[in-house]
Amino acid sequence: MKDPGFFGSHEWKNFSTYKGISMIVHQTWKYGNVPEVWLKAQKTWREQKCGKKDITYLFWDDLMLRKFINDTFPWFIETYDSYPFNIQRVDVARYFLLFYFGGIYSDLDIACRPNAIDKILNSLSASQGIVLMETKPSGVSNDLMIAAKQHPFMEYVISGLVPAKKNYIIPYFTVMLTTGSIYLTRKAQLYNRKSQILHINNSLYGNKYFKHLKGGSWHSVDGQILWLLYTKLNWLSCCKMFLLSLVFAFTLLIVKLAKRKGRRYILSVRNFVWRKVSDTIDRQ
Repeated sequence: MKDPGFFGSHEWKNFSTYKGISMIVHQTWKYGNVPEVWLKAQKTWREQKCGKKDITYLFWDDLMLRKFINDTFPWFIETYDSYPFNIQRVDVARYFLLFYFGGIYSDLDIACRPNAIDKILNSLSASQGIVLMETKPSGVSNDLMIAAKQHPFMEYVISGLVPAKKNYIIPYFTVMLTTGSIYLTRKAQLYNRKSQILHINNSLYGNKYFKHLKGGSWHSVDGQILWLLYTKLNWLSCCKMFLLSLVFAFTLLIVKLAKRKGRRYILSVRNFVWRKVSDTIDRQ
């Protein structure tokens, strides 16, 4: 597998293609050194082939990603820098990489089984230029994606990032709804040329074609629960439920503390302040 190395080499655009997909694998990490736990998984991507064609491996660290965004998409750099969580910058960078270069993006905690990419690309129809992975309980993941260079779906995805940037109070929801898998799922649902997208079902994605290692993936239990709530109740209802739970828990804590100190506190709904009530109230 070809490995150009650093950012300057990454600007080389003469990549071979197969079934309309650039023969490139993109992977990212905070720094240049990949954690040892993921080295074997990384190696599976370096050794991939499609037919007789080598796949070029491009590795990006956070500094390289920012330089890529700043140099290639300067209109987005202000939004990029203003994200409160670094994972949001990592999320959006993968969308821009796939739009600009095309190819395959994979998180480091995913190992690719032999000939998996070859099998997936050979299942593409002539009109399809995007491959998305289905996840449980529903939706698609952004931890592994395949795209033709400058595909209109990826353009649609990146064009919605600025208006989607909001604060949903809960960090997990903020990430997922503004840049993460829920954001990508909504874009796939709203895209008006769905026939251009090939969906790989969860059984193939999760077991047959790839192996998922322990990492920062959203496929954790809490992620699945939140996603299930989102799909069934919508995000606003979930936020309300979460906030009500916090208020209830906080109220119980105050009551417990008040009993311990022999005092009672009354929550004024009108002005959101706690008012101390004299112990004499209880004695009357």
